[in-house]
Amino acid sequence: MTTLEILDQRGIAYSEHGSNVRKGHVAIKCPWCENDPSQHLNINRETGAFACFRNIQHRGRRPHSLLMKLLNCSREVAQGLLTDTSDLSSVVRRLEQKELFETEPNVVLPDESGMVPLSTKGMSYTRFHDYLDRRGFDHSQQSIMTELYDLRCALIGQFKNRIVFPIHEGKKIIGYTGRAIDGGKLRYLSHPGATVKQHLLWENLLVSGGRRLYIVEGPFDALKVDYVSRISGLSDRATCTFGVNVSPSQIEKMQMLAPEFDKLVILFDNGAYGKALLLQQELRSTGIAARVERVPEGIKDPGAMSWKNVLDLAKRS
Repeated sequence: MTTLEILDQRGIAYSEHGSNVRKGHVAIKCPWCENDPSQHLNINRETGAFACFRNIQHRGRRPHSLLMKLLNCSREVAQGLLTDTSDLSSVVRRLEQKELFETEPNVVLPDESGMVPLSTKGMSYTRFHDYLDRRGFDHSQQSIMTELYDLRCALIGQFKNRIVFPIHEGKKIIGYTGRAIDGGKLRYLSHPGATVKQHLLWENLLVSGGRRLYIVEGPFDALKVDYVSRISGLSDRATCTFGVNVSPSQIEKMQMLAPEFDKLVILFDNGAYGKALLLQQELRSTGIAARVERVPEGIKDPGAMSWKNVLDLAKRS
């Protein structure tokens, strides 16, 4: 089935002509934009590739993520629909089977009352500033970092003694992940965990694109590469997948971001080279070419690299 056939069968309205419709496309209301006043998302008739005029982040080279959003279904179901050659009515009947659909639970964000900006002054917050200093970010940089990345910290609550990174979908915060600074049992704590794992770090900052997009494992890995690049005047950017096991939704988001960058570079921790190659292969299967780089010998992960290491990496990758 084509994307348009699926839209027809599900009764999703689209326009074939009009000011918002590009040649060879149809237009629908963007399912990611809240209260789209018109039909701002264009879909290529032949390939199913889509892009929204209102938000450049809402795009993809393949229609899978769009169908997942429109039909509230899994990637497997979307793939099955696109490759299905049977009678359309039978496909519709199978669509009605509830077990094929994924429903999102009502997600409650953690209480933010215990969180304050990371640059907050006072003796009680010195521990956070000293931790960043040990990670290669001196005190003079921390106010800039706090404003740029909306970094937070907490003395009480669920994220006590953690440096907290908000996770965005567009401009909306949909979750948090926090790095323990006191040797806690869990280095990283994410809430809601399942929601966070469906996203990439700093999606809100990546839509403007750049030269390279580095894909790393953890938030502090991304922080080192992204911040050093920005401060050094480079257009390289970084994001993270919150571990080496990448979710299908994260792959979709990489697909959406790939056209905005000249190159994608996978830079996992020392010892995770095999996992990096697997991600490279998975991206290649979706039509995205990504390069795999290694951290310098003797260094554990990108977050432990020096500023010089990051700049040297930028020269060679």
